[in-house]
Amino acid sequence: MEDSFLESFGRLSLQQRQHPRPPPPRGTPPRRHSFRKHLYLLRGLPGSGKTTLARQLQLDFPRAVIFSTDDFFSQEDGTYEFNPDFLEEAHKWNQKREETFMESQERRSTA
Repeated sequence: MEDSFLESFGRLSLQQRQHPRPPPPRGTPPRRHSFRKHLYLLRGLPGSGKTTLARQLQLDFPRAVIFSTDDFFSQEDGTYEFNPDFLEEAHKWNQKREETFMESQERRSTA
């Protein structure tokens, strides 16, 4: 698994840090994170931290995009109404969104 992904996962904590991370030594080139051509699928039980990890990854990799099946059940006013009868449809809907996005990025990079 990619080291930068594991570093993001390691930064997750339920407690606030006591001491901030020290800055890198002077003259250290900035670390460049890239999700280009990477697709990470997060699976797990409800409440296991998938969304928390996805949000941490997005903080660490600002160009990252999150496609969550939960979006299918989110209403325009922000309320969340899960209905297990539509879960299969929700997964297909989310997969199609991801495929459409990946295809648009591929066309953009080859233009």
